[in-house]
Amino acid sequence: MRIFKNLFRKYGRDEAGVISMEFAILAPVILAWAFISLSFFDGFKTYMGANKATYTAVDLISRQDVVTDEYINTVGSIFESIVDSDGSDPTIVVTSILQVDANTKRIQWSTAVNGGDRIYDQSELPTAIIPNMAVGESLVLIQTGVPFEPFISIANLVSTTFTNEIAITPRFHTEITNTDQPIGPERATNENEDSIDPDASGSERS
Repeated sequence: MRIFKNLFRKYGRDEAGVISMEFAILAPVILAWAFISLSFFDGFKTYMGANKATYTAVDLISRQDVVTDEYINTVGSIFESIVDSDGSDPTIVVTSILQVDANTKRIQWSTAVNGGDRIYDQSELPTAIIPNMAVGESLVLIQTGVPFEPFISIANLVSTTFTNEIAITPRFHTEITNTDQPIGPERATNENEDSIDPDASGSERS
């Protein structure tokens, strides 16, 4: 019995390989924590970049009185250079809206970059962010989308698109016109958007 007791005491005091064992146990936990932290940081960075880029686009467009689809494409390129999107290109849609009467908003023009969804009719407008408008008042709606793909998907940290929608009145003019769409969004010439359904609804300007 004494021999067995001595053997147990010997192995109980033997600490050889303890560090390797601890590393084998803790390494996966540390690596998982590092990847999750990096994913959260990357998501926050992408989110803040999307906000910054959207307000930059708003500032560039709201100062104009006349634009073209090419100009909106240029703004889209600037927007894309600011954000850090994952998987696919960020989208931007710029739409001019006119309050015709108390119940009617008319889409003056709408331009999309990188396959964004253009707006043709007031039923497609995000009413929650459109302020009350006086008859004859015009505003510009800027909608952006920035794809995000986390390193590790866990809980609410999943693939998503950070979207922003901002409605603003022109800064120095009553309305911003688009010479490429003189009678409404159905006359778009933007090369970067998807093909337009000829049956899509749009309101012509009088």
